[in-house]
Amino acid sequence: MSKTCSISKISLTIPSSVVQEMGIVKINLNDPSCTARDNGTHFVVSSHSTACGSTAMTYGEAPLYKNNLFLHVQGLEDEIRIPYLCKFRPGIPGISRVVEEEKEKVEVEEEEEEEREPDLDNIESGDEMYGIEVELIQAGTPTQLIKSKLDSAPVALHDQLYVQSHINAVRYLALAIEQCWLSSSPRVSSHAGQSDLKLVMAGCPAHPEVTMHWDKSSANAAFSFKISEDMSALGKVWLQCRMGLCSATSAGAQGNIFRCEDPAVSCSASRTHRESSIQQVTVRGPLQILPVTRDVIGQIKPAADPILHEPTLDQVEEEQDGAHAPQSTLVGVTVEVAVAISLASFLVGASSTGVLWFIHSKAEKVKTIQLRRIEGTELKRVDGSQQRRDEESDPVRANFIHLDLQNQPRVLSTHCQSVPSSSDANGNCSGCPLLS
Repeated sequence: MSKTCSISKISLTIPSSVVQEMGIVKINLNDPSCTARDNGTHFVVSSHSTACGSTAMTYGEAPLYKNNLFLHVQGLEDEIRIPYLCKFRPGIPGISRVVEEEKEKVEVEEEEEEEREPDLDNIESGDEMYGIEVELIQAGTPTQLIKSKLDSAPVALHDQLYVQSHINAVRYLALAIEQCWLSSSPRVSSHAGQSDLKLVMAGCPAHPEVTMHWDKSSANAAFSFKISEDMSALGKVWLQCRMGLCSATSAGAQGNIFRCEDPAVSCSASRTHRESSIQQVTVRGPLQILPVTRDVIGQIKPAADPILHEPTLDQVEEEQDGAHAPQSTLVGVTVEVAVAISLASFLVGASSTGVLWFIHSKAEKVKTIQLRRIEGTELKRVDGSQQRRDEESDPVRANFIHLDLQNQPRVLSTHCQSVPSSSDANGNCSGCPLLS
């Protein structure tokens, strides 16, 4: 495949032999009406640089337009997509802002950039040319939710949202909405992916809850949609819309700028949709979709000022990497519950302390009685041991003490309890027999 880029025309050519060999039955660009024609040797697709669904982007300082070539192969359910881009010099076509002495330097830099071809599916969009605003409709009254790309807001189940496009340009230029979708990532994409929830396709509703609108005074396209069950399951999403220029007047419809059309009329027609020119993708959000209605969660009053800042791509990737990490939930309690918990904790602590004190006092009493018994036993054992040691050290004295202890009570109890008259002056009883 060969490509030729110029400000006024972009051409893509594929040899007819390759088309026949691959079984290709149709070739078109983002705009299905921009198809290839066979000139006998090649199939050629030609369009204006900003037409046929080309998306305006930037790479460094050079403006570029990105598009996709779709090959429909016989027998394949999905078409083959080949992305391509055309890069132009900085400035307005025909009025170069590069002075002559720097022209050579710019050409060298462009050649170096061409050598390192960028990733066509991951090119960041440049400054926003087109804007969109999101409003919440309640009882017929609009409340602004999102205006700039730094805004974020919560929405609830069954909320009615109104999305309005706008552009700061000459009066006759307006915006046509080509495609809008809800994405789980803020990364800019030229078209909706398989995991994205499509709201608008080819300028017409792609979801049963979507309704297209058109302001005849400004000719800017708009649409409204209701948060449904399948949307609430997405959680945090970003709204991405691909829009292009159209003319609000017949006099301004010249070249590749077409006349703006009422979506109600164009979507009901059976003709093929015609893509607008100089398209660009605008991203807003995130929208935090709550899985309950506002009657359940109470009235949520969105602020006109930014509520949250759009996270960076690194932060989003970190969130996605940690999607399977354990989650923790903080639950709040009322003051009454907190006081009840405190009193219950105090009573449990006091009861536990009382039980421990009672057990300790009983154990201490038992321990004291056991110690006294042990001390008495030890004292008796010590006295017995001392007596045995005395007997072993002085056997004569031990025998004397033994005899004295044995005879003395008997003498006192059986003999000479009273002094007889025959006793001598010393009280000795002459009639008393000798003790043996």
